[in-house]
Parts: sequence; C-alpha cells; structure tokens
Amino acid sequence: MKITLLSPPLHRNLPTGFSLIELLVALAISLFLILGVSYIYVGSKKTYQVQENLARMQESARLAFEYLSRDIRQGGDFGCASLASAYQAGGSAAACAWPTATVPTVICTLGGTGCATVGASEPIHGHENVTAAITALGITPLSGTDVLELSRAGNPCEGTNSAASAVTIDKDPPGGNAANIGVNVTGTDLANCVQEGDILIASDCKNSVIFQACQVNSSGIIVHSTGNSGGCTSPAWGNSCKDWGNNYKGGSLLKLTRNAYYVKNDADGIPTLYRKNMVNSTEIALVPYIESFQVKYGVAATTTGYPTSYQTASGVTNWSLVKSVRIDLLVRSPENNLTTDIQKVYFNSATVTPTDKHLRLVVGSTISIRNRTLLSTDP
Repeated sequence: MKITLLSPPLHRNLPTGFSLIELLVALAISLFLILGVSYIYVGSKKTYQVQENLARMQESARLAFEYLSRDIRQGGDFGCASLASAYQAGGSAAACAWPTATVPTVICTLGGTGCATVGASEPIHGHENVTAAITALGITPLSGTDVLELSRAGNPCEGTNSAASAVTIDKDPPGGNAANIGVNVTGTDLANCVQEGDILIASDCKNSVIFQACQVNSSGIIVHSTGNSGGCTSPAWGNSCKDWGNNYKGGSLLKLTRNAYYVKNDADGIPTLYRKNMVNSTEIALVPYIESFQVKYGVAATTTGYPTSYQTASGVTNWSLVKSVRIDLLVRSPENNLTTDIQKVYFNSATVTPTDKHLRLVVGSTISIRNRTLLSTDP
C-alpha cells in the first residue's frame, strides 16, 4: 500500500512582520520626532515665561511712574499763591502776624513740629543712599536706595464719594469769629471732603495759609482754633494762631499732603515701592518688584532759571531751586531662573551683579515740577 504525504500549501504572500532592524530604525525616528516636539514645547514655554515677566516688569515701572509723576509735577503747590511766594513759619502767635511784604506769602500756623513735618518751607526734599532707618520719617528703606519727600495741595473732595468738584470759601469769618471759615460745601459732602485733624490750605491767589481743621460742622463751618482742641489731637499740632489777618472769601480750600517714597521689602520679602503719608502716618505698598529707587534733582542757578545740572540729594544746597526730578528704577522679574546665566545690569553709574537669575530692567524718567518751571524765563 502506497501512502502519499501531502505537503502544506505555501502562502508566499502572507505578511511576515518587521525585522529587528526595522523596529530599531522606527524607534529612532520616533524618538527624534518626540525630542524635536519636546524641544519646541520647552522653548515656547520659556519664551512665554520671559515675555510674561517682561510685560509685568514694564507694567510695574509704568505704574510706579504714574504714582511718582503726579506728586512730583504738583510738588510745592500750595495754591495759586505758591508760584513766587515768601514763606513765614508759624509756631507762635507772633509768627502768624500778617506780613507787610508785597510778594505773595505762604503762612503756616501749625504748632509744634507741624510746619516742618508737612514740608511747608521745603516741599521737596531727598535722602541719598540711605543705609539705616530715618527716625524722623519713621521708615526703614532698603540699604543703598534713595528717599523722596513731596508736599502738595489738592482738591479735598478728590477720590471721595462727594459730588462736589471743589471747595470754595464763601464766608470768612462767619459771625465775626476769626477761628472759623465758611465753605460752599455742606452736609455729607463736606464730611466726605474734610475731616477733623486734616491739614488744609486757604488760598486766594494772593496769599495762602496752612492750618489744621479742629472741627468740621455739617453747616459748612470749619473751626481752626488755637491749641489742640477738638479734632486737632491727631496729629497733635493744632494752630498757633487763629486770626489770619486776611479775608479769604472767594478763595479756594485745599488739602495738604506730604508723601515719602522709598523701597523696602514687604512681608513676603519682595522689594516694593512704598508711599507714606507723613500727615496721618499711613503707609501703602504701591508697586512690587522694585529693587532700587535712585533720584537726581534738576537744579537751576536762580528761581527764574532752568535746570543747569542734575545733582544727588547730597549735592543740593538750596531745595527751592530744584525744578525737575530724574527717577531711575531697577525692576526685577517676579519669577526666578529665567536666564541661563546671571544677568548683570548697569545701574546708578555702576555694574550690578545679582546672585540669582531674575530678569532685571532699568527704567528712567525726568519729570518737571510744574509750578516752579512756570517761573523759568531765562533763555
């Protein structure tokens, strides 16, 4: 018996799979593509971080100059009599005697250290390269930074809920009482604009007087009696005299502020630009990530001249001749490790070498003191 063995059919067209070499080549190509995509992603993310931090740094600088510019431009503005005024300090009844000088005069009736604290005789002043606390101001700036003090007057109703656009003196003194002035704003509007203890200025474009409001009545009467009566206990300066010797009817009532600008670390250790109101001792953190604050002052040779040089605070011998202010800020990025190497910057006439990898930006601006520049007539 013959047995025939049948061979299995040959399926020559069936897939046989990938060889090991083919798999290795495919993996290499895939890895190369993944690495390329990852590199692009990481680079894009880094670029986004850098651009975002740069935008925040520029915004910080813009906001800082917004705060500084307003106070600097209005520095020394004590009403329309302050353009070419002589100053007469208060502190005693004799000092409050009305002057016979023909030039407009600013009189300060505040008692104690009030006139000096509000900068009545020196509305613009600076401190250079501070290395310790300034006891007189009650501040402790970062070492090596500057401090700028500015006094200015403004509308008492500014930034309040009052519907009044301004406060005008319409009866002075009401009832023959030399310790009172009457204003056109009454009721809740006056309460929103003026509080007891405020430092105010009465100005009629001939003369101005700086005084403290000891009592504010809803009927539109502001009492500026002598001593520390009523609301003249915070700050406890009061008035050294009440009879100004001048009728300010038709003049303006302004509120005086004295601000100090400086840099210090906040509670989280972030360098921040601060502002302190020297009248009520209120300190406000304005702009974070400001590492250094440097100031130079444009000084003229005369009150009618233009700035001929820019000096640091130690180089200014007569602050009444300061016509402009040059501010330089060193701004730091919020995030660290944004640079591959430590970024050196040239700031305040020196190379600054940080110990971290934050981005840093140097921004400067020169700001004119308007009411002083208006006096400049020299060619």
